[in-house]
Amino acid sequence: MRATYLAVLLIAAACSSGPAATPRPVVTPTGTAPPTASPSLAPTPTPATPTPATNCTGPEAPGVNWSGCDLTGAVMMNANLSAANLSGADLTNVDMTGAVLQDADLTGADMTGAYLANADLRGADMTGADMRGAYLNDADVTGANLSDADMRDASMDRAKLTNADLTYADLSYAHLQDADLEGANLSNANLAGANLTAAYLRDATGTPLNHESASYGDTTCPNGTHQNTDCWAP
Repeated sequence: MRATYLAVLLIAAACSSGPAATPRPVVTPTGTAPPTASPSLAPTPTPATPTPATNCTGPEAPGVNWSGCDLTGAVMMNANLSAANLSGADLTNVDMTGAVLQDADLTGADMTGAYLANADLRGADMTGADMRGAYLNDADVTGANLSDADMRDASMDRAKLTNADLTYADLSYAHLQDADLEGANLSNANLAGANLTAAYLRDATGTPLNHESASYGDTTCPNGTHQNTDCWAP
């Protein structure tokens, strides 16, 4: 009797539980890449502030860059400005007595009335410079480039202009007494009214303009002769 009762309970329990649940498979979606973390964007570098081309307040020093600076009336006696960049600078009435400007860049500079007595301008580039009324007595301008320079009324007595390039320079009414122009290039330089008394022009090359109106006296001409008249007269 007890055994029959236990059997009935077991059968009832089996019927009431139903079939075992089948585990549901996990479906992974196809065609979709697994998500990835967004790459971190590096910050855009801030461009460096360019160094100014000029520093008009910088100290006097060899190689200083004063290009385009206004230095009107500055006093720089005996300053060492060798290889300095003074292109386009305003040097009106500056006092550079005895200054060293060897190999300096003075292209297009305004040197009107500048005082450069005894200055060292060897190898300087003064192409197109405005040097009207400038004072260069006893200056050393050996090998300098003065092509297209405006040197009207400039004073260059006893200046050394050996092998200087004076092509197309305007030297009208310039003072060149006792100046040394040996080997200088005077092609198309304007000598109208220039004073060449006792100037030394041996081996100077090129034919200047208006040479007939210049003043001569004990002048050493390009051919080595001493003359009191036009060195380039036919």
